[in-house]
Parts: sequence; structure tokens; C-alpha cells
Amino acid sequence: MFEDLDEIDRQREAVLAAAQSRAHELDAAAAEERRRLLVQAHADAERIAAQLLDDRRIATERRARAMLIDAEREAERILARGQARLPAFVPEVITAVMESRP
Repeated sequence: MFEDLDEIDRQREAVLAAAQSRAHELDAAAAEERRRLLVQAHADAERIAAQLLDDRRIATERRARAMLIDAEREAERILARGQARLPAFVPEVITAVMESRP
């Protein structure tokens, strides 16, 4: 009878050892999978950040070009308006200069 109990105890120990070994293997595999996922997540984050920065740079360049075009148009408009008014001011300037002479 004790032999039967000893055999059951040995089987229990063997099953327990196998289960613990498998648990350690699973734990190690899970840790490796977590490391792999973290590396992948980091790479994905870097890629996404680079894409966002590139998108922002492109959008900023477009806005800057549009602002420059608007500024050039406004400068041309003001210059044209000034050139159109210039002939009318010439007689006024000449008169003012002549009147200010001693």
C-alpha cells in the first residue's frame, strides 16, 4: 500500500515538474513576445512620428508659399496703386517745393 502511495507521489512530482517546466517555458516565451511587441511598437511609433513630421513640414511649406504669393500680389497691387497716383502728385510736389523756396 505504501508502495502505491510512493508511486502516486513520484507521479505527482513528475507531473508537477513537467508543469513547472512548461510554465517557465511559457513565461519565457511570453516575455520574449512582450519584448518583440515593444520593439515593433517603438518602430511603428518612430515611423508614424516621422510621417507626421513630414506631413507637417509639407503643410508648412505650402502655407509659406501661399503667404509669399499673397504678399507678392499685395505688394504688386500697392506698387501699381502708387504708380497710378504718382503723376497726380508730381504737380503738387513741384508746387509745394516752389512755395517753400525763399
